[in-house]
Amino acid sequence: MPPSPPYDRGRPKAEPSPSGRKWLTTAILICFTCAIIAIWLRNRDILRELYDYSSVIVAAGKIEAGLRPYVDFRSTMQSAIYALNRGVELLFGANYLALTWGGLIVSLGGGAALAWLWRRSFGWTAAIVLAGTVAVSGFSQHVVVFYNPVGLLCLSVGSAALAHDPRLWRLRSPEAVLACLALVLGGTNKINFHAFTCGIAALLIARAWWMKESSGRATLASAGMLALCGAVLPLGLELLWTG
Repeated sequence: MPPSPPYDRGRPKAEPSPSGRKWLTTAILICFTCAIIAIWLRNRDILRELYDYSSVIVAAGKIEAGLRPYVDFRSTMQSAIYALNRGVELLFGANYLALTWGGLIVSLGGGAALAWLWRRSFGWTAAIVLAGTVAVSGFSQHVVVFYNPVGLLCLSVGSAALAHDPRLWRLRSPEAVLACLALVLGGTNKINFHAFTCGIAALLIARAWWMKESSGRATLASAGMLALCGAVLPLGLELLWTG
């Protein structure tokens, strides 16, 4: 009898069962969630550098007193950080440790949004790995609502949403709504992150037209929404508040 071959090319490869894949995805989700919470718990009560955080710590108090950035006090930050931290204080209390809950919300909420956006392209398991990596390495770098994590959040959510559906004018699409919200928030948060986000958005809209995935009329409508959400609304909101 001739020796049997070391493997059979026609034999189907063993794949994990649906229940096994579900348990793996759940385990990965728990690991990343625990990692984000552990980083937050380790750092939330440590405050060694007041150079940047001092602006955030006093931001909510200034807004509560009726002061406006650029008008009543000097500011190196755009207005979103003041408004967001004031909202955190209204929810959790007027002290520094209460402000840190905002950082945890950005990390966990941003990771969840990215995982949901990437699930169709990569599946839930890979989407959670990618989103968890971004959350741990990017969103968790600050324990309060700060412009760098928020800028990265707007960049990643806006890019992921438009990569899946670049038709910004379709506001019935959850991806389009998330992209528009990311553009508006990013435009009132940090200008360099926002410029990069708008550039990626423009390229994705142009790619959809080039690949015949979007008609000329739809492309113009998406470009108009990009201008509205990326420039007109952020500028209008800041001027409406600050005068």
